[in-house]
Amino acid sequence: MQGLGFVEELPEARERRRIRRTATAASLTTVLYSVLGSLLIVPLALVFRLFTSEIHYSPRYGVSASSQLMASLFNNVLYVICLLACILFLYFILRKPFRISQLFRAPKAMPSAVALPVFLGTTIVASGVVGLLQYALSRFGLVPLTPDFSAPEGDTAAFLIYAFCITILPAFLEELLFRGIVMTSLRPFGDTVALVMSSLLFALAHGNLSQSVNAFILAMVMGYFVLRTGSLWTGIILHFINNFIVLMLPFMLSGLSDQAATVANLIISAAFLAVGILAVVLFSLKDKNAFRLINKPSALPVAAKMRTALLSAGFVLAAIYYGILIVVNFEVR
Repeated sequence: MQGLGFVEELPEARERRRIRRTATAASLTTVLYSVLGSLLIVPLALVFRLFTSEIHYSPRYGVSASSQLMASLFNNVLYVICLLACILFLYFILRKPFRISQLFRAPKAMPSAVALPVFLGTTIVASGVVGLLQYALSRFGLVPLTPDFSAPEGDTAAFLIYAFCITILPAFLEELLFRGIVMTSLRPFGDTVALVMSSLLFALAHGNLSQSVNAFILAMVMGYFVLRTGSLWTGIILHFINNFIVLMLPFMLSGLSDQAATVANLIISAAFLAVGILAVVLFSLKDKNAFRLINKPSALPVAAKMRTALLSAGFVLAAIYYGILIVVNFEVR
């Protein structure tokens, strides 16, 4: 108000403040996911103990299970609770920035047609990048550790629960959180900021170097096609297919000799890569704006908005927190 010492907030300052607020909320939600996983283990174990004696807890040894079925059920109930809590927390702390139903529109035809082959090709590129990174680190005696995601053996019920929870649940819940709420809430600041920030947070949430690098590359492709098709269904389907392949490929190759399995793996990888390259070429010829992001004119250039998001208090905290986890998950040989 002129004459009373009040100055209207400049558009640049207003946009920076909004970016910091949204990026901080999204980043802290990612940290919350990890923290909840640690805090809720014991309370959930005590709840399970009310219904079954197959879950055990002691202050010295922590939580354990008597069967693969109960261990799989417990871990995945914990996973669902943590992700649902984060989804609701972020959605409401951002004051319901959009209707959830908007995310589930029917996808546009043309980008959808090339999304799967491009994504399959990208899985091979991502695996190659991770392999090269692991090799480079091994030269210095550093081995990044990854969680053991081995499927339960000898227990059909445990395997079915495991398969459901490693394919369908992450496809819906993780996509709803990262490509849905996180990316969509950042879209007012441009698709570049939305795509890169949501992909970085998705990568950090994996908590170990190998998975984080792989997740970032795949998230950039999934996020891009969610933006281009206008539908979260695209990300859900791609995420499901990736996890399904990771789950089933070892079973498909298990009956082969080591040499035959290696050859089969190479053939599958070459096919995925070739189809992916062909899809990129055809999409680029069909659409001159293929692989371009939409960044509407605003008070700040894209680089400044990206820098503001990366330097927000929440993202810096998330980067430090997950950076420590990544460093801890190394073995020195």
